[in-house]
Amino acid sequence: MRLITEAGKALLGLGKTIGAKAGGNLSSSIGQMGKGELAMSLAPDLMFGAMYGMQTPGDMTDKIVAGVGSGLGGAIGGVGLRGALGVKNPMIGLGIDYVGSIGGDIGGQALSDNVLRVRGGGMTPWERLQEEQYQQIKAEAKQEAIKELIARQYQQ
Repeated sequence: MRLITEAGKALLGLGKTIGAKAGGNLSSSIGQMGKGELAMSLAPDLMFGAMYGMQTPGDMTDKIVAGVGSGLGGAIGGVGLRGALGVKNPMIGLGIDYVGSIGGDIGGQALSDNVLRVRGGGMTPWERLQEEQYQQIKAEAKQEAIKELIARQYQQ
């Protein structure tokens, strides 16, 4: 759970950095948003973060780390870009928010993947699953080759 806390702190620190570089536009941008607009801005990020977490193989901690990285990264990226540009028009702001959310989601996933690699001995749950499947295919191919060699032996 400590890794989750550290990942969350890192993402929040990134959000504060973006906000500071935006010259205060971030807080004023959020302050100008109504509840509905804020919900429209954050709901997709949180929803996709939850879906990403649920689809991640591994235990519950792996799922939480992946989901939080994706969701929080998307939320910070979207609101951060919107604030950095200081957009006032709600419709344009929503479009810019979506673009920033995609970038933030990618960054959040990369950060959570690194946390998962530390936690998982150098591999993310997806990489571990891929390695297990590769070993299974390799073993099946070996068994098939042995069967074929034996069958040829008896045909002669």
